[in-house]
Amino acid sequence: MAQRRLPPLRLGIEAVKTDDVSLMSAVIAQASEPDSRQKAAEVMQRSLARACSRHALKVLRYLLDEQGADVHTIHPRNLFHAEGTGPSTEVLKILLQHGWDINSRQDRTDAPLLWRVTGDYELTKWCLDHGASVHVPGDTPSPPSGSGAGPVPRTPLLECAARSGNVQTFELLRSAGAKMTPAVLCRACDAAALYVPSPANTTSIDMDLHNSAREERMAVVRYLVSTLHLDVNAEGRWAGSSCTTPLCHVADRSNRGDKDARELIWFLMDSGADPKLKGSKAELGDGLGLSAVECAEMMGNEGFLAAVREWEERKKGGSEGAPLNRAVTCISTDLYVCKRYSCLSPNSTSSENDDNDVRGVEGLVTVLLHGGSIRLSELLSKV
Repeated sequence: MAQRRLPPLRLGIEAVKTDDVSLMSAVIAQASEPDSRQKAAEVMQRSLARACSRHALKVLRYLLDEQGADVHTIHPRNLFHAEGTGPSTEVLKILLQHGWDINSRQDRTDAPLLWRVTGDYELTKWCLDHGASVHVPGDTPSPPSGSGAGPVPRTPLLECAARSGNVQTFELLRSAGAKMTPAVLCRACDAAALYVPSPANTTSIDMDLHNSAREERMAVVRYLVSTLHLDVNAEGRWAGSSCTTPLCHVADRSNRGDKDARELIWFLMDSGADPKLKGSKAELGDGLGLSAVECAEMMGNEGFLAAVREWEERKKGGSEGAPLNRAVTCISTDLYVCKRYSCLSPNSTSSENDDNDVRGVEGLVTVLLHGGSIRLSELLSKV
């Protein structure tokens, strides 16, 4: 009894995975047979998309050069793999050599490639150097369907950068002419709130990555407020969000477990953000015009409410806001930051580390207070 052959599309997956041109040639030959249910054109185009996401350069060139696959069917989302692999500049070079438009997208509300790579400075710069535009028209959504749902405009470019890029990427795009939009700071704060410390999770193997992301997101927030002087009370909305001001977005996004968003909350309040400022009723999403405090109360975000109360108590007591903010934030990360700044010795014994823990925190607090003096017991009594 003859062994049943695998269908062409299944074989095409294997050809792309191994970047095997001979196997891909056999796959197309099989799909070209009169009795094949999967036609050669379909197999070629789907294999082309897979070759782009898998960085299968040999198969990619073969399909374009020898089989005449249509490069214009490739959309930005085809360049990303489910495993998290981003676009390859080698793949992009091949596509551009065959007439692909780097500003193409699947439909008029879809995001072009540049919008999707703002988390990678080098790739963002490469795209700009190879013709990517910061101005792509056609953001008007299609008329809603009978159910009231319809496509929504893509996120503006600088909002993408504020959400996933670093300061260098944001400045690069701004200098290239990308427009500032009202929700930029809200996007940055929303993203920063995702990475606020969670003391219970300091033993996670991903803690280094988490803290690196937190530092990058906070750097963007500080840059937008301290350097670009964006309004810390400006409303920023997007479809599906019920939030208004930057603090409102923080109240919503930090409402997870034991997250400690004090560094972010206090920085915004030190900069003039009003947690009791009501927003206007939303034109998009389900916003009710709630203040950040009302939003936190509605969701039971006790951590946010406590941070606001602590800030207000410090203000009444005449405490220095920003330095104490930074010091208390370091305490809240459960000595992890101290280890990163080498305040603790990795070779110390357990008992030695117990003593070093206190000395490490005191040393770090002194650094953060820029030479000022404060006893650890005093600091902890203010937390």
